[in-house]
Amino acid sequence: MTSRFKKITFFFLIFLAAALLVCGAVYAVASFGSVAPGRMIPTLTPENYRMEYENFSLSFSGQTLSGWLIPAQDGLSDKTVIFSHDRASSREIPEADGFFLMRELSENGYNVITFDYLGSGNSGGDFYTFGISESRQLSAVVSYAAEQIPGTKIALIGWGCGAAAAVKAAESDEVLGVVAESCYEQFDETVFSRYFSLPFPSAGMALAQTVSGTAFSLSPIETLRGISGKHFYFIHCLDDTVIPYTASQNLNLAAAQNNNSELWLIEEGGHCLGALASEANYPSRILLFLSQFL
Repeated sequence: MTSRFKKITFFFLIFLAAALLVCGAVYAVASFGSVAPGRMIPTLTPENYRMEYENFSLSFSGQTLSGWLIPAQDGLSDKTVIFSHDRASSREIPEADGFFLMRELSENGYNVITFDYLGSGNSGGDFYTFGISESRQLSAVVSYAAEQIPGTKIALIGWGCGAAAAVKAAESDEVLGVVAESCYEQFDETVFSRYFSLPFPSAGMALAQTVSGTAFSLSPIETLRGISGKHFYFIHCLDDTVIPYTASQNLNLAAAQNNNSELWLIEEGGHCLGALASEANYPSRILLFLSQFL
């Protein structure tokens, strides 16, 4: 082996090692970003839309969950709807024109609770875990609502990963029904890669679990098979490229085994954008659904 060849081989190995280190670092940062997508800080309040409201906060795993309690227009009622936002969103639910939906519900006699999950908005924490930890946070907010408004009947509305959290939280006896838009069937590497495109999604998901300290195990379709006597409304746009609409079809079939369940497929709109795609029908359909059991 010549001296020149040895030098070329040496520098090539150094270059290869450096490239692998850089790629590894970029991959690690990208995996971190999958569970820490950046905060969308609320910039408006319900007051901007002529709604009364109260700020509230509660502790969850040593961190603070922050949100708004919006009473029904004529004062606190015995019907409460809790919102559950998607990854990279906030209590404002911008993907669903949230303030408009809050006002419609409030004007029709529903209290509305909307809040930021940990790692989002004005809440504490660092990570949003695709609905897994969020399902437990949502259950804590459900308990808070039941304590603050004794005797209230509770329904949940969730979008994307927030919809998966809402389905899981429906295991609580306090929850009577759920509206779930763009919900996945089961969280796995395929769903992870749809939300956050990385090569080798299994490795990326493993890193994200390690960083967040959360095991990514959540199966809304299995949850539904164990729930009975409740009400579910699945909404999905046919052109959703993140979670295919067939997920909602399958979830609806699973829910219908032991519950009242409905499915609304919207021609176009995208992921979690049914409200914007069908603005005239979205609130009225949800109000009709809620009137069946609240």
